[in-house]
Amino acid sequence: MLLLLLLLLLLLLLLLLLLLLLLLLLLLLLLLLPLLPLPLLLLLLLLLLLLLHVLLLVPPLPPPPPPSTTTVTTTTFTTTTTTTTTTTTSTTSTTTTTTTTTTTTSTTIRLKCIIFLTYCVLL
Repeated sequence: MLLLLLLLLLLLLLLLLLLLLLLLLLLLLLLLLPLLPLPLLLLLLLLLLLLLHVLLLVPPLPPPPPPSTTTVTTTTFTTTTTTTTTTTTSTTSTTTTTTTTTTTTSTTIRLKCIIFLTYCVLL
């Protein structure tokens, strides 16, 4: 479970890095826009649209499994016998542990990326 969360965090960091790189590229493009010929501008626009298309095609991650519930039952019997009386003591202990995890779905992340890229293309 921890490995999966670390992998998800790494994926989010890589996505953020990619978006930052794309933003820097877009800023550089805006600075050099008057100097670039039209075919190169069209090629860059096509590459941005291709990246948007690839982001749309990537399937979302499966939903996380439901939180697990673990029940531990411990039963201890102690019997003490004397010549006149018998005492039986029974102790039952139940422990329930519930773990709840909250994660951001990849669909939301992908939607934010698409909105950002669309905004960049419209600029």
